[in-house]
Amino acid sequence: MTQQTASIHHFPESTERHSAMDTDVTQELAALRAELAGIQRELHELNAIQSPLVGIEQVAQYFGKSQDTIRRWVNDRVISCYKIPNNKGHTLLFSFKQIESDLIDYEQGRF
Repeated sequence: MTQQTASIHHFPESTERHSAMDTDVTQELAALRAELAGIQRELHELNAIQSPLVGIEQVAQYFGKSQDTIRRWVNDRVISCYKIPNNKGHTLLFSFKQIESDLIDYEQGRF
């Protein structure tokens, strides 16, 4: 009986090939991280939009400030609001979720 043996040849992968693959993977991971960050920002904005909107009176009362102070915060871009046109100019509407985010950004100097 004749014995047959299979011969297996191992070809060493070049370090250049590994390096190129590592670079590709690193670039792909960076792109995915950037895409995820964009999706997280969009989700945050959607959550802020979907929260109930309140008028300037409720915001002033909540913070214990005058309506003029709240308007100044809006003008100084400390907090954001939705300006809805009406026959007297516009009505300011606020989202408490967005105000919370705005104040965190303001405190961290990202406004």
